[in-house]
Amino acid sequence: EISACLVGSEMCIRDRSCPPFAEIHRLSANNHYVEVATSDGIETLRLRLVDAIEEMEPVAGICTHRSHWVAFAAISGTERESGGKIFLLLKNGDRVPVSRKYRPNLEAAGVIDSLDAVFQAR
Repeated sequence: EISACLVGSEMCIRDRSCPPFAEIHRLSANNHYVEVATSDGIETLRLRLVDAIEEMEPVAGICTHRSHWVAFAAISGTERESGGKIFLLLKNGDRVPVSRKYRPNLEAAGVIDSLDAVFQAR
């Protein structure tokens, strides 16, 4: 299980020497900051999204949009709006957009097709 931890007022994503804090669900860019959504809430770090994603290794996850990365383990379903826009639904209730550019990567990983079949059948 992937976890984040607090060191002073900063959150470290990769350092395994600190005690586990929460399961990481998503990373989202917001100007010069990254929001780290966890099972315990949201932490904000002054960090580029690309650097935060690199620190997630070996956590399995995928970019869904130029501003969003999600952990595979956090995905609970998909949602389509009437206009065809796709969102991933996460365990913490977040909706993360899937852009046209990143959609083929999600299809290749089996995220959209396999989850669509399961959740649309309900």
